[in-house]
Amino acid sequence: MKLIMCRDDKDIKVFDRIRTLMNLMANEGVFHNNETRLALSYPTFLITNNNQDIGFIYFVEESYGKLLAVDIGLIPEYRGKGIAVTILQSVLNTLKGKTEGYIVAQASPENKAAIKSLNKLGALNISENYFLLEPERYEKFQKEFNQGLINFNVACKRQRIS
Repeated sequence: MKLIMCRDDKDIKVFDRIRTLMNLMANEGVFHNNETRLALSYPTFLITNNNQDIGFIYFVEESYGKLLAVDIGLIPEYRGKGIAVTILQSVLNTLKGKTEGYIVAQASPENKAAIKSLNKLGALNISENYFLLEPERYEKFQKEFNQGLINFNVACKRQRIS
């Protein structure tokens, strides 16, 4: 397994490979096609296995820096094998304590495989599409949310880049 960073759309070969995967997943209904440019405007990585492109992971800062959203997508034949869990656990181990924002993952309610992976990590469902990857920070998260410091309306209405 290898992660290749796509710095921006000037890294055209990696950019095109990620865009191809995103379009494939959009056609399946597990990824929204209008998020492709948005995703590629943030830190994004191509996931490969034996020189085959199998997925991507990207990070988006939302709700004025209070949320660090992680989104991961894998092609069908690599789902359900623990790859997403392994990658997300590595991300958590790397980012814990290094970000002020709460680390969350996005998954649509229809994406049962993603929700199963998030449950394996002990993630807490905090809204329709968001899961808190740091359950030990839930009380602090809930307090800030109740104080209006975290706004899911802002998070869910990210600027779309066409």
